[in-house]
Amino acid sequence: MDSINPDITFTNEAGKEIALEIETGSNLKHHPQYLHKKVAKLNETYQDRWYFVLTSNNWLQRYVNTFGHSALLRRHIPSLLKRYFPSHQKLQHNVTTIRHTENIDDKKSENGGVTNEYGGEEGGENLAVS
Repeated sequence: MDSINPDITFTNEAGKEIALEIETGSNLKHHPQYLHKKVAKLNETYQDRWYFVLTSNNWLQRYVNTFGHSALLRRHIPSLLKRYFPSHQKLQHNVTTIRHTENIDDKKSENGGVTNEYGGEEGGENLAVS
């Protein structure tokens, strides 16, 4: 279970590491045991400093009910960042380094490990941080 990492981590102004777990609903539908193990590891490592970020409102209530943990939608990210960086009234570019952790999870890739030119799996979204 040590190989289960969050999708995104960042350090807030207070020096605490925050984790984001980006979910499309696919893991809950196709890999529920894996997701339960991942949630247990996130709870152990980050306590109340991690969040599900869902790509669709359709899964919001199901994630909250299944895991008893709050979940956010993509549109909530600016508010979340303002909460963790209160001294920045307006988020500035290049102030915070956001790291993407290497995917070394024990779940098999759904597309056989085929990656795109950005290093992500084919068919996934590419997020740009500036």
